[in-house]
Amino acid sequence: MGRYLILHLGNDSFAKRVADLLAARSGLATVDFVSLWEMQMAVRWAQVQENGRTANELILMGGKQINLEKVVVFNRLSSVSALTFQGLSAVDKSYSIEETQAFVLSWLAALPGPVINPATHAGLAGPGFDQLAWMLIAHKAGLPTPEISLVSSQRRFNRPHLSRLQGDVLGLQHGMFCEVLKEDQCDVFVVGDAVFGVHPISLHESIRKFARLVGVDFLQVTLVRVGGDPDRWVFWMADVVPVEVPDDALLGLVYWLESKAEAELEEVSA
Repeated sequence: MGRYLILHLGNDSFAKRVADLLAARSGLATVDFVSLWEMQMAVRWAQVQENGRTANELILMGGKQINLEKVVVFNRLSSVSALTFQGLSAVDKSYSIEETQAFVLSWLAALPGPVINPATHAGLAGPGFDQLAWMLIAHKAGLPTPEISLVSSQRRFNRPHLSRLQGDVLGLQHGMFCEVLKEDQCDVFVVGDAVFGVHPISLHESIRKFARLVGVDFLQVTLVRVGGDPDRWVFWMADVVPVEVPDDALLGLVYWLESKAEAELEEVSA
């Protein structure tokens, strides 16, 4: 009998699929499916520090108390920006969001059981880096990345062998050149040590290393094909809160959550 807490932003169809499958596979499992809005409107959502110990509390509207002991958490709370702070000025709202972000980060970090995609300084459900930061980590993991050139002016600093990317591609105000890439792409999903998706087998170990460097158990990696070489795939982007997830990766995630719950029960028995 496992106990699970799934935290989500609301209208999260994938998180709901995970919750339903966990409940269906074992009628004895306890699955709490809680949105950020429910947490904001909770009777009590607190972190208590006493005698050198930190404890979290969560009592939802209606009086339901969420038991946070020996529970496996699947965390999809990527941001608190969706919260509403009615009646506040823009400045006060920005301050409230920052304060709430800090509180949620501390609350998630203090959960006593395993958290699938834990909060970090760079994001509440794993890091939310920009594309260049993702590519740097991919390079460190041994994944191939496209040749990129960042310039202050595409007109003055032309790169004839690269393709000019138009628009504000990476939040840059100046310019970026990149290898010619095909429209072909494939999405690869990492769950623990397992890799799911149609992709070059030669990249398996580098993809696993990438997930370890990121510090999450579950993420999506997008690869794109380089023009002129049908067999060359390169890293393009990653997402720690993917939405469109194939069935094999969904099942792999559920098995991974169940294995974490079993480990928690064994620890209690011991």
